[in-house]
Amino acid sequence: MIDFHKYAKIYILGHDENVDIFRDKTDEIQMQEKMDGGNFRFIIKNGNLVFGSRTQQLTSDEGDETNMNKQFKSAVASVRLCLKDKDLRLYEGNIFYLECMIKHTMDYDWEKMPAVLGFDVYNLANKAFIANANEIFKDLGIPFVPIIGTWKADMKVNDDLVPVSAYAPRSNLEQKAEGIVFKNFSKQIYAKYVRPQFREENAKTFGGTPKYQESGAGKICATYCTNSRIDKAIFYFHDQGEKIDMPLMRMIVGYVYKDIWEENWKTIIKKYGEINLREMRKIIIGRCRAVLQQVIVNNTR
Repeated sequence: MIDFHKYAKIYILGHDENVDIFRDKTDEIQMQEKMDGGNFRFIIKNGNLVFGSRTQQLTSDEGDETNMNKQFKSAVASVRLCLKDKDLRLYEGNIFYLECMIKHTMDYDWEKMPAVLGFDVYNLANKAFIANANEIFKDLGIPFVPIIGTWKADMKVNDDLVPVSAYAPRSNLEQKAEGIVFKNFSKQIYAKYVRPQFREENAKTFGGTPKYQESGAGKICATYCTNSRIDKAIFYFHDQGEKIDMPLMRMIVGYVYKDIWEENWKTIIKKYGEINLREMRKIIIGRCRAVLQQVIVNNTR
């Protein structure tokens, strides 16, 4: 298997990891629209395109797609189409990071939205992200995330800085972007700003963080009822021949509830004591419904 780095987490502006991003006022900061998609990547090795999600390799070192997750097939096909006439040897030694544009919380103009949007290129020799990644993606014929602009590091960051999304849906042409990604290439420091309203909408759909939950049941579900756990349940039953559709709810809710308790019951009892099980199950049902709906959309595009 190829060792190609997963994309590092970008923290909210003000985190210890990005505290120096605006320290030198002469630094140039590239601002990109933060897109609500799924992390996706590829590398070129010995002339072969090798694809990966954020956490795992999706194809073999030779590019075989036999065991690839279906939700990435349109993204892979789109990249292959763009690169079919390119001399791939010119681009070896880089990791290409893209957004796989599948429906999450934000609504977009899906007729206008490309299957993938490039957003970074990492050079393995220099161990650094490349400032002109947009130009490289342009050479490859792959669309790039909207660049809002480049400013000196003395800007005031609030909702007023967030523009209308370049892919705003036709039903809401004034819809603002999810947020902004700030990139200081001279320091190799990134940060993000997410609109508070989007964070609230996202938490309703995909679960919040434990510290914002008031009840024990809410904290447990925020900690243990994760997207990956629900995905595991969905594809467990899919592998047994079940169709990925809403009737799957009757199976995955029980599976997730049982899985949480089997793996974590000691910690839960020790840390949370008395728990409202009815509330916990209600939250799990809502989370399972949201993630299953996402997976259905992803697998039908």
